[in-house]
Amino acid sequence: MQEVHAVGFSGSGLGIGLTVVRELVEVHDGSVTGKNERDVKGSEFVVKLPLVQD
Repeated sequence: MQEVHAVGFSGSGLGIGLTVVRELVEVHDGSVTGKNERDVKGSEFVVKLPLVQD
């Protein structure tokens, strides 16, 4: 949930958008999954990114 005092808060939307997040993560060979259970307030999003080793 977005803080109501956040800069630019307009009352709609939650920020940069899940589409932008997904595209950014996929560019880095990662993935984003989300779930929202009916009886639980809120959503859960999991971002997975590959570990880069030198």
